[in-house]
Amino acid sequence: MVKGSSFGFFIIVFLLVFSISIYADFPQSISISRGKQVTPIPLQGGMELTITVSSSMSGSLRITKPSGGTPQSISVQYSQGGFSTQYNFGEVGTYSIQESYTLTANAALLGISESFSGTRTRTYNNTSVGAGILRVSSSSVSGFSMSLPPGNLSVLSINPSSVEPGQSVNVRLRIKDGGIPAGGTLADSVTLGAIWNVSSLEITNNTPPSVSINSVSQPQTNSDVQISYTLQDTENNPCSVSVQYSVDSATWSSATISGQTSGVTPGTWSLSWKSTQDQPNANSIYYIRMKANDGVADGNWSNVRSLHLNNVSGPNSPPSVRNLTIKAIDPSTNKEPAVFRLPRTGDKIKAVYSFDDPDGDVEKNSKLAWYKDGKLFREVIIQKKMIRYYYKKILTVIR
Repeated sequence: MVKGSSFGFFIIVFLLVFSISIYADFPQSISISRGKQVTPIPLQGGMELTITVSSSMSGSLRITKPSGGTPQSISVQYSQGGFSTQYNFGEVGTYSIQESYTLTANAALLGISESFSGTRTRTYNNTSVGAGILRVSSSSVSGFSMSLPPGNLSVLSINPSSVEPGQSVNVRLRIKDGGIPAGGTLADSVTLGAIWNVSSLEITNNTPPSVSINSVSQPQTNSDVQISYTLQDTENNPCSVSVQYSVDSATWSSATISGQTSGVTPGTWSLSWKSTQDQPNANSIYYIRMKANDGVADGNWSNVRSLHLNNVSGPNSPPSVRNLTIKAIDPSTNKEPAVFRLPRTGDKIKAVYSFDDPDGDVEKNSKLAWYKDGKLFREVIIQKKMIRYYYKKILTVIR
């Protein structure tokens, strides 16, 4: 019963803390006083209680164009670190912007949910048509104070000393050592204080994001195409990215993508194009491009990258080697002789050949074997990642 009676008093206290008038600007000092408070039941001395109060902040921006007309209202929700929203400034001239914010405090243990509001108005001289970002970078409730003379009830702590909407405050209260009898005075008066601040509304012109494709490759026949790209955005907004492909670099189609395409932060990332879904049986040069959107505007299309796309179905056709030739290298110049001749004692030698694959597959793990007097002299495994139908291989071997 003693603990329950304390709850009744604390409800009164916190209603005083958060029941505040509407103000026209920020920061706002809050000072509220109430008269004598008594307890209907006896309270045990030394009793302590911690009450947690959570907070949240929402609001709206009412924007009036230079030409007048009905204002447009944009709802905003504050989270730690502020809020930002986009608006298309379609006219050149002076805009009027009314900010209205509501701070709500909740003490779930006591069943309290109280709100108070603040407004302010500003103008913005827009010099060019285009998308803009409206941002409030911070809001805080701080400078908490509580006076409870003559000391029958004391405030041990209010922590933390400053919070953003979305954070909580913990208040520790204590009954004096002798306790308080039923009908006794909790406090001759209650004086509460705090400061609510909302930083100035910032308005900046938005810079669309940009994408640069670093590389595209298809590691093997019928595999996904790997795309490496770099995303840049001046405002560091999370972006969505899209990918298109073309067989002639004139007509473009949306690519089926595996990987993150929304909420992408600036940096270097990779995606996979499921090319066999979009272009089964393809066996030719394809072109790829990308662009990004930062929630305000699309960026330009990126640089175009090309690759030989090989999604040929059916059995694999084996590759072949053509024009295998051994050539002499003059050891004094490390070059081929100006006039062709056969290798001789003291020369370096090199093997030259052309790789041919009917399916257009990448050459990988080919084996080149050197023989001396009919006996195996050296074996070399050749790995080549570039896709070419005919690629001249050169291998230099000292005699």
